[in-house]
Amino acid sequence: MRRFFIVPKSVWLMAHHASLFHPGVGSHFIDLVAPGESPTPMAEIAPAKVAVARAAFSAEAGAGSNYVLVSTDFHSEGVEELWHGHDAVAILPHPTFEGNDPIHQHVGSATKRIHPAHIAALASHAGIGYVHGDTVLDLARKAAAVHPLMKLRHIL
Repeated sequence: MRRFFIVPKSVWLMAHHASLFHPGVGSHFIDLVAPGESPTPMAEIAPAKVAVARAAFSAEAGAGSNYVLVSTDFHSEGVEELWHGHDAVAILPHPTFEGNDPIHQHVGSATKRIHPAHIAALASHAGIGYVHGDTVLDLARKAAAVHPLMKLRHIL
């Protein structure tokens, strides 16, 4: 099942090159950058991270990159557990079981690893327009306006 995550772009790139995402579903992301800032170009991230991704998917990698909102699924439960266990992966509420929970209620959760910086990154993206009290279902609708493949019907 497709889910939403917030991660540094370099962590997404490592997972992509390590083929962690479902081959038929893939993954989609939106750069979460503040107004007036530019996202880190993939060309700047890729050379340093591709070799690391092929060697191992490590929790230490990815610090300092700009965040991306990711929608994806995985080809096995083991790979999903690996992704969920990564320290830099913020797991947004499950759309089916926690779809009506405001995202900010999960800040500080040891299992979700959502931090105030993740909420600030969502709020800084003018196209998404995250506001305090938004749920993952609200976020899916707003993200789809920016990236059509992040529509809820592509998640559930």
